[in-house]
This record gives sequence, C-alpha cells and structure tokens, in this order.
Amino acid sequence: NIGGAFLLFPNGVKALKALGLQHIVEKLQVEINSASSFATNGEKLISGELNQPGGFYAQTGERLYTLGRTELQQLLLEALEAKGVKIVFGHTCNKIEEKNDGVCVSFTNGTRVKAKYICGADGVNSIVREYISPQITPQNIDLCVFGGILEKSYVVNLQEFNIPQDGMVSHFGDNLSLWLCPLSQGRQSFYIHAKISKDEFNRWDDKL
Repeated sequence: NIGGAFLLFPNGVKALKALGLQHIVEKLQVEINSASSFATNGEKLISGELNQPGGFYAQTGERLYTLGRTELQQLLLEALEAKGVKIVFGHTCNKIEEKNDGVCVSFTNGTRVKAKYICGADGVNSIVREYISPQITPQNIDLCVFGGILEKSYVVNLQEFNIPQDGMVSHFGDNLSLWLCPLSQGRQSFYIHAKISKDEFNRWDDKL
C-alpha cells in the first residue's frame, strides 16, 4: 500500500458526492463513531461520540471516514477514465512557458503539451510553483510523519483499553503524537508525528 490511509472529513465527502462519486465513498468507507485522546501518562484528554444529537456529524451534515490511499486513487482513476479523461504516466515536468494563447509544458522525455490552463499538484518540491511563485520556498519545520496500515493480524484490540473498535484514538506526548483509526477489511491506519531535527531524521532514515 503506497501512501497508507487518510481521514476524509465531511467537506471531502460532500465534494465527492457533488462530483457524482458517491459510489467511491460507499465502497471504501469505514465510519468513525467516536474519538478519544490521551496524554503520555494515560490521562484521558477528550472522549466522545461523533454521531450523538447536536454533535460533530449533526453540525457538519456528513460523516468522517478513513480511506486507503491506494484504493481511493485507483477508483478515482477509473472514474476519470470512464468520463473520457486521458491519464498519462511517466512524464516529469521540467519547464513551463506562459504564452498569450495559453501555457506550454515541457517534460524531461522531450514531450511538449500546450494547454489553456495548468494545475500544479506536484508536491512540496513543485516545479509548477517555482514558475508561478519562485519567491516561495519550502521551510523545514523539523516535523516528520510516519504512516502506514496495520493488516488484520496486527490490529490493536482497542476494546482492551475500553475504547470502541470503530473509534479514532490519539496519544500526545513531548514532541510526539500517535493516531490510530479503523480501516476497511478489518485493518487499521496509523500515523506518528515526531518533532525531530534533520540530522536526527537522517540517522533514523538509515535504520528504516
């Protein structure tokens, strides 16, 4: 699984439905019905049901779900292809030229494409951003995120800690936090946020 999983908040659910992609939500959804947060010493910080009257779901009009990133991308790809959108892989942008009648995009394999608009969604080291806003550069905030998916045989039994199995759990400590959420097919997704320096990350990276 590339990219692990992520939380789809109510505004994201509404966006998929507005695009006619309700079937994607229905196929992948695992509804989160409660949220609990704990401190390092085990003290419960917050805990509550999300679907109670007047609660989070009632206020937003939609649910909070976890989705596997790989599965979601595959279903989105299929939906685009079904609408006649051509997806081309194996291209790396290396030059963008603005002209009076549109934009010309060049790729490292020699391909050139002319279009009316270009939308850059190429990550933190975006080539598109360099051409649009060259004065903006990524800033290192010494925050590293590790994430992944626990297959069914490795799932944490939350009920042993008096936490519903369909709940979202987070633990907060000094420069460290852990998030654990239910996922489809009886799996769980996890994310660890760690405040570490670049040198520390390089030492960790050698061991991963």
